Amino acid sequence: MVVLKSQSHPNLLHYGLKTVHVHVHVHVHVPSEPVSAESDCESESSLLDVHPISSSKVATSTSTSTSTIGSLLWKLILAQKLPLDLSNDNDNNNIWTKLKQEYPELSSVSESDLQSYHAALSSIIILDEQMDPRASPLLKQYNGHLLPISRTISQELKQQSPDQFTAFVADFNDNLAYSMKSTRGIPTCTTTSTTTDNEEWTQQVQQLESDIQKALNTNDIELQASFLKTEHHTIPQPAHVDYPWNTLNERAHNLWLAFFPLTSQGMILQLWPSHATTNTTTTTQTKGQLVFVPWDTMLMVPSDTIHGGGFRTCTQSGNVRYHLYIATHGTSLPQFAQNVYTLPHDKRRELCDGCCVNAQGIDVEHATDGNTLLMELLFR
Repeated sequence: MVVLKSQSHPNLLHYGLKTVHVHVHVHVHVPSEPVSAESDCESESSLLDVHPISSSKVATSTSTSTSTIGSLLWKLILAQKLPLDLSNDNDNNNIWTKLKQEYPELSSVSESDLQSYHAALSSIIILDEQMDPRASPLLKQYNGHLLPISRTISQELKQQSPDQFTAFVADFNDNLAYSMKSTRGIPTCTTTSTTTDNEEWTQQVQQLESDIQKALNTNDIELQASFLKTEHHTIPQPAHVDYPWNTLNERAHNLWLAFFPLTSQGMILQLWPSHATTNTTTTTQTKGQLVFVPWDTMLMVPSDTIHGGGFRTCTQSGNVRYHLYIATHGTSLPQFAQNVYTLPHDKRRELCDGCCVNAQGIDVEHATDGNTLLMELLFR
């Protein structure tokens, strides 16, 4: 594993993320205005938007839905108004009293339920090394890297994303749409772009490629890009890898995957450790770990990382995101990427049925404990 030093990223006004080998300073902005349960996703209704909106715009009610409360609590966590760690009893009592005064709709929920909601939401690891102390250990566990994505790239790629997606990932859910680019590399700037010009775009792409090369200790990379979007509603994608196991056995050391959101709502991904595939009985199961990738941030993991998407964080746009396939050290990408859902040693059994089950709180079809609280809080 290459151990890389993290430095602060200049553009993350909402999150204050650290990234790899970018020697710049950051001004961390914590919103001072109250956060509302009602917000927009590029003028649309959003579940995970973190832009601060005055609490005066929030309609109070004696009966507030679980999803409304869940959305509000999640935004308060991202805005650092609700700590991830509430283990101190005094802090615990004080924070709920304060938040109920500022957000009256929280008073419609019992404190025990608020505690349960918070515990479920805080199980999601936020990939911000300043906000969430679990981020760094997770990156080490998965040999992953966080890199900065400039706002220029996010905005331009969002503009380039298809108005309608016509292909769906073949995982039987029919909710995860994709659009694979026909050529290698990150596409050129569109001639109709209103967000940037060709020279600026070229510089930003070159900087991103340089950051990737530095993180992966290589001087030569090949990229393949794909847009992703969650249609309809959240259905967690089954655990899978993106290449056949025989390809990974031969080439996992020089193949990588990367993911980054194209909207301010960020994206959620589920990860499983590679050792989960060594389980040979259904009695030994590994629960997934949900991670939140903030805007302006890219998560990069080895190609043999078991993962799953499908989480919808914006009710209308489906939170468009970008998926990169990366080959390093002068090698070429395999001709085709192919999602594989089965165990490496037994093609008769799927990962999700054998060893890789959903994180607690989103067990739906493959429920082991009947716990669907996270689904109710964020994704319904």
